[in-house]
Amino acid sequence: MKELVYGGMEVEKLIKKKFPDAKIVDASDFVHTERFEVEIDITDEIFYRFAIGKGIALICFGFRCRMMRGNKEISKWIKEECKKFDKLRNNDTMEVE
Repeated sequence: MKELVYGGMEVEKLIKKKFPDAKIVDASDFVHTERFEVEIDITDEIFYRFAIGKGIALICFGFRCRMMRGNKEISKWIKEECKKFDKLRNNDTMEVE
């Protein structure tokens, strides 16, 4: 899975914490600062569910492109991840991975 992410060091750290084997390469230029490419040997679904859950999905270029094309898988993942938040909100013990 490859993704172009428009985020800074905090986002890089978040991704590396969850996926230590991720290869991250700076993709910044004079117009786009704090942009990097991430390559991980996982499925798009695993990464995008993580990104949705951490609130960074919208800064992922590939995710946004899929959303604009009306990708049904993306819609499904968003709905399912939102259900997790609803369950957490209604639960006294808030355990998040």
